[in-house]
Amino acid sequence: MLSIGIHIGDFVLTEVIAQHGRVVVYRAHQTSVDRDVTIKFINIDPHDSSDSFQRRFLAKIGRRATLEGLHILPVYAYGIHDETWGYVVMRYMRGGTLESWISADRAAHLDWGRVEILFLQIANALAFTHRNGLIHGNFKPSNVLFDEQGNAFVSDFGVSSIGQRADVSPFHDLDDSTLISAIAYLAPEQLRGGLLDERTDVYAVGAVLYAIFTGFPPIQPQSGELVADYAVRLLFQSIVPVQERNPAIPDSINAVVMCALAKDPAARYSSMDALITAFTDAMRRFIGESRSNDPLTDMFNTITMEQPVLRLPVERDEWSKRLFAKPITMNTSAVWLGLSVVLLLLVLVLAAWSYSHSLQQAAEQVSSLGVSPHILTDVEGTVGDTVPTDDEIERARVALSDDFIAYIACGLDSETQAARAREMSDLAREYGLNFRVYDSQMSDYRQSTLIEQARAEGAQGIILCMLSDMNNDTLADVRRARIPLVITSIPAVLVSGVGVGIDSWELGRAAARLAVELRENHPDPNARIALFGIPPIRRNDVMQGMEAELRELLPEGMDFGGVIEGTTRESARESMRELLATGQPPPDVILTFSDSTAYGVIDALEEANISLDAVQIVSINGETIARSYVERAYFMAATISVNREAVSHAAFGAMVRLIAGSEVPQIIEFRWGEIFRRPS
Repeated sequence: MLSIGIHIGDFVLTEVIAQHGRVVVYRAHQTSVDRDVTIKFINIDPHDSSDSFQRRFLAKIGRRATLEGLHILPVYAYGIHDETWGYVVMRYMRGGTLESWISADRAAHLDWGRVEILFLQIANALAFTHRNGLIHGNFKPSNVLFDEQGNAFVSDFGVSSIGQRADVSPFHDLDDSTLISAIAYLAPEQLRGGLLDERTDVYAVGAVLYAIFTGFPPIQPQSGELVADYAVRLLFQSIVPVQERNPAIPDSINAVVMCALAKDPAARYSSMDALITAFTDAMRRFIGESRSNDPLTDMFNTITMEQPVLRLPVERDEWSKRLFAKPITMNTSAVWLGLSVVLLLLVLVLAAWSYSHSLQQAAEQVSSLGVSPHILTDVEGTVGDTVPTDDEIERARVALSDDFIAYIACGLDSETQAARAREMSDLAREYGLNFRVYDSQMSDYRQSTLIEQARAEGAQGIILCMLSDMNNDTLADVRRARIPLVITSIPAVLVSGVGVGIDSWELGRAAARLAVELRENHPDPNARIALFGIPPIRRNDVMQGMEAELRELLPEGMDFGGVIEGTTRESARESMRELLATGQPPPDVILTFSDSTAYGVIDALEEANISLDAVQIVSINGETIARSYVERAYFMAATISVNREAVSHAAFGAMVRLIAGSEVPQIIEFRWGEIFRRPS
């Protein structure tokens, strides 16, 4: 074990949290940002060579670090210590685990609203993982962690690619008791060493639901049972229907859980999205009310800080039975007492209405002043102009009332965007403000639709990650409706709202200069440069800055005929595959719109077994995995940080001040952050 107090880079180990086999988990303190973190260490297999271990560990954790969903435990850093320990640094969670939350007593007194929220958080996290071509492969209650507010985060990913054969080597060093608990939630195909896909995680989620509803895994281990015997029972023993273990479970929910737990993968739900649909439909039938005309829109496109409380309905016939089960008799004293209670209730109701009316008047007064939004047009401010006072936060609460602030994200499939959504969610929770996140999925049309949807659902302020200028008409409607608007960048033309962020045009030009520098210093005088990103028709400012600088510095013109489609990781991967399929060598230097785009390019280069020294990639965002690739010279040569956290805080603070009726400068500009370059 490592000694308490030693430094691992920027982290100081403070206490041991857990230990099993070759794995030791520590609590540590990150001195540079003054926060506690969790560091998980795994010791090198004594039967494995150091080089082999390091290569496999870094590859596996590298894939894990790219997963940055809202309910996926974020990875801050990872690496090798002293050539004997692999480590990964994660967010420190103070709310305990799902394993400690599950109990037979809680199963007997289920909070259905809490169960549904918990299910949606973990299932959407896994669905996000599947959309990125990976499966968890190790999902169980101990791998679900809670923050202080009770939000669930999925951790300890096995990280297998879809279609990969099950790997049981991680279980070799576990003692019998630990191993039994580790395999209790594994799908049968994993125990057989078969091929894995989304349905493997569907089984695990079904098993976890079973435990939530009963207090135990689907097939409970027996005292003193050998691991081999237990594994045989997991493979062949029929699972008792969850409803037989807990009669309070309705037929609709029982059917969903048992379908997810089918021994044969072909008999399960085909995907996590299909399980989500089935479970939410079953819940709606059970609850007896339709909360949305399109529940999938609510569940997938909108993440809300307002956790719904689901109330079990009481049928009218049941009320009749309660009211008229006994004959009614009159008692004079009881009548006067009843009238007194009614009068008291009327007084309380009137007082509450008066207080509510005064709050509403205050909110209307703020709005009628004509200062919300009160933007100082063409004025450049500083970060200090975005920090709300306690009084402004309180005024914003009054103005919002039951409405909310919306964040329209460009997408949630990258570390940068998912982390920004999480940072704003944390601020909203701290300030006591309702907040919702909408996922544009890198689509202009979808973004326009979501802006209108957010307005229709009651958004009183919109924070926007602006994809391009194609939605300027929609933004003009927001301005005419006097809804405060904050854009998390400085567009070349700021048609409305407050711009908080980096000058997108100049950021693109800076990245292009790095790429051209690499081309000029390349040993091949005929080195070619390629640009992957958003097509010119969509007029994205970062891309326009890149193109302008490349055309200025490359008089002979851009290679490969201009911009190559790479809006998302998937589209960049496909474009690179198509380029390599022509038989020509890959570009010597590649400039990408974002780190996520760069990952897609790298995926295709890996598939084609392109050597690491054949390509140098320059990108934007400065994400954890990108910095690691740069440091290890793994295709990437440079990535530019965008000061994500500072922009998140400033954008949210500016919105709070606008809603409170305060003056906010129209432009709050940041310089881009550190440029991470390959060591010379």
